[in-house]
This record gives sequence, structure tokens and C-alpha cells, in this order.
Amino acid sequence: GYLSWMYHMMNFYPDSMIDLLTEVVGYGFQILGLAVYSFLMKKKSSLLMNRSSFTAAMIADLFCIILAVLSTNSTAVLFWGYLMNLSLGLVAGFYLTALVTRIPQQRRGCVFGIGYGIGSIGSWLLSRLGSDNFLKNPYVLLIYALLILLTIGLVWTSTAFPQNSAEKSPSQALSKDLLLLAAVTVFLLSA
Repeated sequence: GYLSWMYHMMNFYPDSMIDLLTEVVGYGFQILGLAVYSFLMKKKSSLLMNRSSFTAAMIADLFCIILAVLSTNSTAVLFWGYLMNLSLGLVAGFYLTALVTRIPQQRRGCVFGIGYGIGSIGSWLLSRLGSDNFLKNPYVLLIYALLILLTIGLVWTSTAFPQNSAEKSPSQALSKDLLLLAAVTVFLLSA
């Protein structure tokens, strides 16, 4: 969704501004989303570590992706794109928290690396469709919707998240450095 938004922005902004608007300001909004997640996690962790909250974050992300890619004026493209990045930060908070609390320490790097690798290769494969322009095509939104629905389905059928906010997670000992870890992760992935 992020790549499709970036390509869509090329219809409204000069190439010289795209990196600043997406990889600087956009990533700033992702870090803000991670900060909001961390703040809310500190205040009420049971609210965030459940399937319903994760599902709501994923649906919000999909909604923002769709509007960011289909908007027809430059202000709306930026507005929805930055909300999309904010929601991506929230979703990253869920993933990082699940990684830290649910995956044994010896396997975290492998899980994260394999997931990131599959995501990178999957993005590349999607980009190859439609004469190498599929990520620019609005029909890619159907693929994003299917992938998000698949992710939600996997979360609801797995034990990664408790079923409701009253159910305790297996490990309540969350790292106090979650925000720092998340920010460094975003930095490393963007570098």
C-alpha cells in the first residue's frame, strides 16, 4: 500500500519532493503511530493485545490505503497517505509486540527476517504484474484487501492474540524499550 501511495503521489508532486514527502514525513507518521501504540500499551495493554483491536487497526489501515491511492487531489493524497502511515505504525506496534511477547528469543530474528523477506519478494512479484505497473494500478487494492483479510483471518484462528481484552497474554513483561526498538526497526528497514 505504501508503494502504491508513493507511485500515486507522482501524479501530483515533482519527483524531487516524493522522497521528502514519503520517506521523511511518511516515516515520521509511522513513528508517531508506534509512539501512540506504545503510549496506549503503557496505559491499557489489554486494550491493544487482543484480536478485535488488531482487526480494527488493519481495517483502518486498508481504508486509508484505499483513499490514499484513489484520491484525486494532492491535499487528499497527502492527508490519507499520512493517516495510512500513522495506521501502519499502529499495526507495526501490534506485530512488534507479538514478536517480543509470543516468539521465543532464539527465533525472533528468524521470524522477523523471513517475514520481511517474504514481504519484499511479494511486493516485487506484485510489481511485475501488468507490464511492471501493477502497483500503480487501482486493481492492486483488491490484492491488498485480500492480504489484509487473510492476515485478520490468521490472527483470529491463531493464538498470537488473546480473544478479548479480559484474557491475559502469555507474557505481560513487555520491553520498556519497545518504542526505541520500533523506531530503530523503521530506520533500518527504510535505510
